[in-house]
Amino acid sequence: MIKADKSKAIVLIQIEDLKKKFKQFILDNDIQQARKDPTGKYQKMIQQAIKKNTLIFERQQHKYLTNIKPAPPQLNIHIKTHKQNQPIRPVINNTQAPANKLANI
Repeated sequence: MIKADKSKAIVLIQIEDLKKKFKQFILDNDIQQARKDPTGKYQKMIQQAIKKNTLIFERQQHKYLTNIKPAPPQLNIHIKTHKQNQPIRPVINNTQAPANKLANI
């Protein structure tokens, strides 16, 4: 079961068909897998930038601007039921990303 793109409907699809659509999306958009997870590196860079910019951020704000346990963004898939061949729509969940709290201020 997968959510539909522009409605509150649920789409029933075989797992094999969903995997085919996902692989085709990856190939069509020339997406490559990263060799190493850069989340920790980005977290350190963000923390250093916040500490250096004392004119912008007060010291009390530092702990609220960084995620305690950062994780790479997650890719979710929705099916476009209103299109021919029902392609997928990627939806990125950035709530655990290192810069999410900083981006929301």
